[in-house]
Amino acid sequence: MFINTYFITPLKGLRAQVASIIEKEARYLNNNGKKRVSHFIKGFKVLDLFDKEGSMILKSFYFWARFIDDVIDRDRKHILSNDIKGFIEEKKHFLAGVAQKHASFREIHDEQDLLLIYAYRAAKEILKIDIMDSAFKIFETMEYDFQRSKAAVFPLTSELNDYFDKLDITSIYEALRIMNESGITKEDLEGLNQATRLRYTVRDLVEDISNNIYNISQEELIAYNIKPEEFSNAKSFEELWLNPRIHRWIDNNTTKIFLGLKRSRQALRGKKIKLKTRLALFLCFKLPCRLALIKWGLKLYILSD
Repeated sequence: MFINTYFITPLKGLRAQVASIIEKEARYLNNNGKKRVSHFIKGFKVLDLFDKEGSMILKSFYFWARFIDDVIDRDRKHILSNDIKGFIEEKKHFLAGVAQKHASFREIHDEQDLLLIYAYRAAKEILKIDIMDSAFKIFETMEYDFQRSKAAVFPLTSELNDYFDKLDITSIYEALRIMNESGITKEDLEGLNQATRLRYTVRDLVEDISNNIYNISQEELIAYNIKPEEFSNAKSFEELWLNPRIHRWIDNNTTKIFLGLKRSRQALRGKKIKLKTRLALFLCFKLPCRLALIKWGLKLYILSD
């Protein structure tokens, strides 16, 4: 099927197909996905109760991005798994095709691509907003991950910050727009954003290392007196955490997660935030961070005893 066909089809005519793909993606991730996404799925269920249209747009956007990211990270098998560069080029053409709308006669190769088409059309036709700039930015961060996986180098702090800012701030900005949340801004969520990012960094350490992706900067290696091979040769969390220098780095990041949650709580105090937003923030971000603090705090204590 060509992309322009999905712009001719009435939006209502796409909903059943999109809902089916979303259901399949959620089931796949629950059963087979390496990424732990249950908290997002719970958050989406809550949003469904308050705003079915906004929730469906957000889910479509999220599950499309999750699919692309998992293929690029080789967490998910694909016909182009042995040619990730080719997969990236194909998706670049697809993104350009969606942006061109009726002018595009490019084919869709993965049914998951319909999710982005639906999210784009529904956001444009119902909410009167354009999400394609965010889609391009988020895709660029996935391509960057592929490039640094090939290079297998430790980035500079400035490079890591630029990468995370583009990914995290763009995602939060678009989510707030789609959910029509005017009570807070992305600046109000900086603390929660920091806490969430550090949780991912610590949680995915071994998995990222196996893919030659390092979310510790060159400056941090020097500050904590860590040799690059101490990270790159690690095979398990226990091996990392039993290293006293890496242990201190993880411990300090755990402290920063706590401080990020605290800063977020102070920033959001007194804000007129919709109930759906409060519940989604708690289920998708705050609760996972709190559980991580309990888990890692206990583990760090046991391993250091």
